[in-house]
Amino acid sequence: MAHQDLATAAVLGFALLLSLVLTRGMINLANRKKWLVPPKADRWHQKPTALYGGIAIVATYTIGCLALLVRPEFRNRYDLIGLFSGGMVLFIVGLCDDAYALNPLVKLLGQVMSVTPFLVGAGLAFTSAIFVVSIPLVLFWMVALSNAFNLLDNMDGLSAGTAVVVGLVLSAYCFLRPTVGFHATGALCALTAASSLGFLYFNFRRKGSARIFMGDCGSMFLGYMLSGLAVIAFCPTAPSSIVNGASQCALALLVMALPILDTTLVIIIRKREGRAISQGGKDHTSHRLVYSGFSEKQAVLILFGVSLLGGLAALVVARQHQPARIFLVLAGCTVLLVRFGAYLSRFSGVRPLQGADNVASPQREPVHRN
Repeated sequence: MAHQDLATAAVLGFALLLSLVLTRGMINLANRKKWLVPPKADRWHQKPTALYGGIAIVATYTIGCLALLVRPEFRNRYDLIGLFSGGMVLFIVGLCDDAYALNPLVKLLGQVMSVTPFLVGAGLAFTSAIFVVSIPLVLFWMVALSNAFNLLDNMDGLSAGTAVVVGLVLSAYCFLRPTVGFHATGALCALTAASSLGFLYFNFRRKGSARIFMGDCGSMFLGYMLSGLAVIAFCPTAPSSIVNGASQCALALLVMALPILDTTLVIIIRKREGRAISQGGKDHTSHRLVYSGFSEKQAVLILFGVSLLGGLAALVVARQHQPARIFLVLAGCTVLLVRFGAYLSRFSGVRPLQGADNVASPQREPVHRN
């Protein structure tokens, strides 16, 4: 086991360095080819910014994933193989959307198709009847989270940083489990975090705005992979009671608290105002925090904290193996998030003029090019 852990650490370290190198290369290539996202009235960033950073994230993940999947503990892991295969399908869908602005229905169809390989692989890997019965819910969960991370890609570092937090939380949960199969899943969760962290270095800078945006090909891929890994980590893989199964699935809601909050708030407000959900706008949780008086970086860090607290709550109650306590914590967190969302809904308006720390940034939601 120590040898395997060392090999996993080596792959993760290499992935982080590779992500840094590939993202830097994509910045140069995008600027040279003029693959830039121009400022728009319904977007937050204020200067043309390089696109297709998601290519670096996915390329890093692909190389790291192939290095892991050849190891013995990944043998016959059809769930992980199906998840990776579907992720490649969604990456292509996102790349086409970045380049040609796909029709929303075409994009949705591509998202549904991308989940199919995972459902087949998970069906072969899991023996629990609960998973078979919950296939429609799993399909909805993965499509919804793919779009949620896409919508969350609205301010510098927010989507990528949330992917790092969620990936590390899922990885910790898996590595704390005694089963070797969970360790294999944990390695892929950590790989997602490492691939995102190298990109985050250029996307969430201490001074100035982002040098590159990930695009739909990156944000949807991250949402898809993390939502699928959460299913593998939390969904019962062996027969269990409905209560125990539901409590395990409830942990996933805590881990994904931030993207769920942001998407829910945006859907409610845009529906109330009669606007399309897919329409861009400066009405996300991050924007409203800025309207309330925080700087952009402060707003993003606050939301990182929300994501981390949800993840830590899941880790703590998961160790206690008490369904009633899990549901109680979920209910408490839901109440707090609803109050937080109601508070943020009070703030709207134009972007405040601030100093250099806040001059420009947030990326697209999603990026559409003319």
